[in-house]
Amino acid sequence: MYHLLFLVSESIMRFQSPTSGLFPAETSKCCQVGDVRTSIYCALSIWSLHMSYRKVLSNDMGRTHLLAQTAVKTMRGILSCWMFQITKVNLSVRLSVCVTPCVHSIHTISCKLTSSSNILRPLASLNS
Repeated sequence: MYHLLFLVSESIMRFQSPTSGLFPAETSKCCQVGDVRTSIYCALSIWSLHMSYRKVLSNDMGRTHLLAQTAVKTMRGILSCWMFQITKVNLSVRLSVCVTPCVHSIHTISCKLTSSSNILRPLASLNS
């Protein structure tokens, strides 16, 4: 069971941003773009390991708390990134019904910005 925690911490948890809690879209050092879908998948895998630790082990020396707080930090990071966009969505949806005022699902990891010129440029390399 401890081997699973080591695998998850080495392959997933070490890529989490300490400031925003988001996970990068790709695991290279230069990637500063966080994707909501990737972050949710990572949070779900960490949360499922937390649930299995909680069910199987009674004395786990704080490992379940660490796993739970990592997943919660990710979900809080996603929520705060969406909350930064609330003024844009409130104003745009009232004026017109189109796709452009939707909330972004891609954010910069370090400071939670969502400007499309800074974010969509690295995405061209991800999609090709």
